[in-house]
Amino acid sequence: AEEEELGAEFSDEAAGALVKALPIVAGGFPSIVECLMSGDLYEEAEKYYYDEGDEFPLKYSSALKSIAITMHDETEFDPNEVADVEESTEPPRGSIAVILGDTPRQKVIEKEIDFFCKKAVEHLDGLEMRSEAIKALKIGANRICYKKKFYDAEKDKFVVFPSVTRALLEHEIYDIAQKKYYGLKDEFPLKYISALRSLAVEAGGAEEDTDEMEGMAADCESTDGFFENKRLPDMAYTARLEFMGTPDELFEKEPEPEVVTRGSTAKVLGDSPRQKCIERELNFFIKKAVDDEHLEEGMRDEAIKALKIAAGKFAYKRKMYDPAADVMRIFPSVANCLIDGSVYEEAEKHYYDKEDDYPLKYISALRSLGVELGGAEEEVEEWDAVAMDCESVDGFFDTKPLPQASEFEFSEHNMMDVEEEGGPTRGSTEKILGDTPRQKIIERDIDFFVKKAGEDHLEEPMRDEAIKALKTAVNQFAYKKKYYDAENDKFIIFPSVEACLIDQATYDAAEKKYYGLRDEYPLKYISVLRSLGVETGGAEEDTTDMADNALDCESTDGFFENKRLPDMYRTARLEFMGMPDELEYQEGPAPEVEKPETRGTTEKMLGDTPRQKCIERELDMIIKMAAEDHLDDAMRDEAIKGLKIAANKLAYKRKMYDAAADVIRVFPSVANCLIDGAIYEEAEKHYYDEDDEYPLKYISALRSIGIELGGAEEEVEEWDPVAMDCESVDGFFDKKPLPQQSEFEWEYEDEDEEEEEDDGRGSTAQILGDTPRQKLIEAEVNSFVRKSHGEHLEDEMRNEAIKGLKIGANKIAYKKKFYDAEKDIFIVFPSVAWCMIDNDIYEVAEEHYYQKEDEFPLKYTSAMRSLGIEAGGADEDVDHMMEMAMDCESTDGFFATKAIPFAVPEEVAKKPKKKKKKKKVVVKKKGKKTGDKKKTKKGGDDEKKSKKGGDDAAAKKKKKTSNRSKSPNTKRSKSPKPPKSTKPKKRHSTD
Repeated sequence: AEEEELGAEFSDEAAGALVKALPIVAGGFPSIVECLMSGDLYEEAEKYYYDEGDEFPLKYSSALKSIAITMHDETEFDPNEVADVEESTEPPRGSIAVILGDTPRQKVIEKEIDFFCKKAVEHLDGLEMRSEAIKALKIGANRICYKKKFYDAEKDKFVVFPSVTRALLEHEIYDIAQKKYYGLKDEFPLKYISALRSLAVEAGGAEEDTDEMEGMAADCESTDGFFENKRLPDMAYTARLEFMGTPDELFEKEPEPEVVTRGSTAKVLGDSPRQKCIERELNFFIKKAVDDEHLEEGMRDEAIKALKIAAGKFAYKRKMYDPAADVMRIFPSVANCLIDGSVYEEAEKHYYDKEDDYPLKYISALRSLGVELGGAEEEVEEWDAVAMDCESVDGFFDTKPLPQASEFEFSEHNMMDVEEEGGPTRGSTEKILGDTPRQKIIERDIDFFVKKAGEDHLEEPMRDEAIKALKTAVNQFAYKKKYYDAENDKFIIFPSVEACLIDQATYDAAEKKYYGLRDEYPLKYISVLRSLGVETGGAEEDTTDMADNALDCESTDGFFENKRLPDMYRTARLEFMGMPDELEYQEGPAPEVEKPETRGTTEKMLGDTPRQKCIERELDMIIKMAAEDHLDDAMRDEAIKGLKIAANKLAYKRKMYDAAADVIRVFPSVANCLIDGAIYEEAEKHYYDEDDEYPLKYISALRSIGIELGGAEEEVEEWDPVAMDCESVDGFFDKKPLPQQSEFEWEYEDEDEEEEEDDGRGSTAQILGDTPRQKLIEAEVNSFVRKSHGEHLEDEMRNEAIKGLKIGANKIAYKKKFYDAEKDIFIVFPSVAWCMIDNDIYEVAEEHYYQKEDEFPLKYTSAMRSLGIEAGGADEDVDHMMEMAMDCESTDGFFATKAIPFAVPEEVAKKPKKKKKKKKVVVKKKGKKTGDKKKTKKGGDDEKKSKKGGDDAAAKKKKKTSNRSKSPNTKRSKSPKPPKSTKPKKRHSTD
């Protein structure tokens, strides 16, 4: 190779890689020469060539292959022919060299591949396939073909599969062949794939139902007697083609091939009644697509073949007895399959090369015909639950007529070519679904919403394709269940069309039915339909609660006969063209409907249960607080809707009896939910499009208000194990007052010009509750924070970080107690000092530190850990004590006498504040007004700067606004009164 091909020496790395790879690979080949001709050797050598990502050089592999081919062919060809090949620039073609082994199976595979490659010449303009391609194809077939056998009881014989004929229809063999074809980046020629696939169809490869046989198949031995008598494939079932080297009895005259480029009705599938029925119906659809002017010209033969193979995998696989109609239903029909996207995804795998998309114009035409011929009327999901598998020889197929056009024909106007219309047709109210009462109601309601969207929200009506897709999708979900409402003594059928329009699953299903496989359902339609769903009460349905005790609803339920159209804004019932007389509303002037505001809506969105009313009332109050004190503008209506729907799923779901306080606690409160991240994740699902994030400024403002209203004081994790589910009609909600703010509110009165007061650091404001345990935790965290300033940190810790630490410590510290027999004392653990060393507290603190992308500062973590070790946190053997520990009560006497580490007096720990002019700080009780506490809000950029530490001047200027989300640095003039039974100590004065 160095002398004849390269003109240079092999690199040491390449030669070494080949030496290592050769013993591993050579065992699978008759000789070293044939091993060098294969791509396997170079794939293995690549593993030993430099680094893992480096490719074995193509020039080396090509040179070695060329030499090996020359050496191999010298034994089978005349020397003059070898010389001709060497002198020619054209690569060798049409090789029938033996590549595989000597087992009967491998011999049959090799013989059949040679047969197909020779036959392919007729499809390749008389040019034989390249030898490299033939070799690669043989290796691929050897990995796939004749690996299984299945006993056919009907014909009393074994079927060995998959055959070479079947394998040539699938992508897998060409994927393997491509890896063995010249270099790693060389693609297996598309013209070879197309030719071989056409031959495989002619030879009956599409008839093999491998999926059906696979379930009951056994492994097939390479020496099975089947291979000794296996004949070559019969082309088109009539002519056995002449092939060099085959037995004389197989010779027959070759017929003239008939080439059809479009609209082929050639037989592709097998001879079972089911396959014949599918093929007959598809031929009908394909012809109708051209006759009805859905297509300008017939479908390509490749597209027809691919569609038939795909339909053979999906259509008429299940059957069920319909007692209402007293018939056996075989489903899904070909018409139903043509509406679904799965059949086109499968067809795309068999359409030319794998990068080629199945044509959109074919999909659109076939989908329209599927709808027109009743495919959308089949309740496939409902039937499937009670169905069984259908045999291919079922008598149903012998007598099945061709599909009938729907009773409701599409008008010529709708069937006209899109180009003649100047664009897609819009606003169709054509019938798509079936004739059951349930489907009629769904279709009527969708038509209502579509008309309303076109008139009031969109510049032009919705496209017909979007309407069809929406109806088909809603039919999958709406009015499937019913639930008995004992309070109102009636059945509720759910989910309604209104609720479905809010749910993302509806649009995901509609997208699969909308034009091509990669076309997205229009965002503007989703946004408008969601708004209409909320306006008509879709968000009021508590489907989660009802689903647990619901029953399946029949399509013929009497509920559907009297169902009225949705009420817009719950006050106005709008007239809709085309309504049946018995469903029309009473005549009279329609009241004027006021469109909702874009921001700050207090419109009712949830239901009428006491729990939902309570949640909505509290959220309205909190949203108003946020607009007044934390935000420049009121919250957007979409954000409010999303927040209410999310709160409805999370808030006030559980209740437990608190023996210490002798009260029933219903939790988690709305305030607690606003601190947690789960409510914003859920709200984000209902906020405009799925890619839109819930605004960070809303999250920050609402979290601050949640803490201010005592949300962090709830021991949700501690209460939940002993709690029970709370009913929506619980009496607790009727008398629940609105959340109360903290007893101490901060207000500033400026005597003159506003000035710098603090930068949002070092706050000792109370965050947790009033139990002895929480007071102790808060006091200890405050002592750690004060100790860190000066010794470990140049600046005091940010207030947001302190809040996060306190909430984290509240979840972990002093939860267990252990009896130390040696010292005869109870040890309450883990201490705050131990928590400061462990990583869990910082993970919890990070969740409450600004936004979720912000990390808890490493310098704070390092400082707190050092202080935790200094305070003896590392001495606690928590793992040992945990094995024999019990739960510790929050009111345990231990907390009243526990000493606080690092009891640094606050007046020593804090630096004196710099003042330019006098500014009076007024501490007032809630409910008394001493002045207007609402300050001018600065821009979002300033807020971000103050959070991230940016410019000191900008940060200090921001603090003048007295934002609720930032705790004031000024210490309180009053301390909470200690319990009567406990004498307050000096070290607790900071609380």
